[in-house]
Amino acid sequence: MEHTTHPNLVISGYGSSNGGEFHIVKLEGKARVDGGLTCTEFVSHGKSTVHGPVYTKLAVVNGDATINGPLEAERLNVHGRTTINGDLRGERVKVHGQVKVNADCEAEVFTCQGGFEIEGLLNAGEVDITLYGKGRAQEIGGASIKVRRETNQIAKWLRLMFASLNGGLTADTIEGDDIFLEETTAKVVRGNRVTIGAGCSIDLVEYKDELILEGDAIVRQQIQL
Repeated sequence: MEHTTHPNLVISGYGSSNGGEFHIVKLEGKARVDGGLTCTEFVSHGKSTVHGPVYTKLAVVNGDATINGPLEAERLNVHGRTTINGDLRGERVKVHGQVKVNADCEAEVFTCQGGFEIEGLLNAGEVDITLYGKGRAQEIGGASIKVRRETNQIAKWLRLMFASLNGGLTADTIEGDDIFLEETTAKVVRGNRVTIGAGCSIDLVEYKDELILEGDAIVRQQIQL
C-alpha cells in the first residue's frame, strides 16, 4: 500500500498561502489562505481568513477566524470568535466566545458558553448553551436541549458595559425530547418533557409528557399532544 505524507503549512506573523492538502495547518498572527484546506489539524492563533472550505479532524481557533466556505471537523474548539460562511458540521463543537454560521450547523454535541448566530438550523443530539451574550437560530433540534443564562458577576458586568450582549436566545422553533429553557423567545417549542424557565416568552408549547413553568416564564398557548 502506498503511503502519502502531506506537508505542514505554517504561517507565523503576517503572511499568506494557497490552499491544498496538508497534515497540520498552523496560522499564527495575521494569516490568509487563498483556497480550501484538507488537513488533519487546523489551528488558528490570532486573526486568520481562509477563502474556501476547511475539512479537518480537529479545528482549534484562538482569536478571530473567518472561513469563507463550509467547515467540517470531527472536533471544533473555539476560544474567541469564528465566522463560517457555509455549513458547520462536526461531532463535537465547543464554543467559548462567539460563533456565526451563515447556513446550518449539525453536530453530535454542541456546547456554547458565550453567544452564537446560526442563520439556518442548529441540529445536535445534545445542545448545551450557557449564554453570556445573544443567541440566535432559525430552528433548534436535538434530543436534549438546555439553554441557561449566565448570572455570575462577570456576566452581569459585561452586560452592563456592552448592550450588545443583552438579548438572550431567539428562535422560531425549538424541538426535542428533553428541553430546558431560560431567557428564550420562540414561536414554537415542541417536546416530550419541557421546562420553560425565567425570562422566557413562548407563543406556543406542544408537549407530550410534562410541562413545567418556572419564575416569570410566559407561555401564551400550551397543548398536550
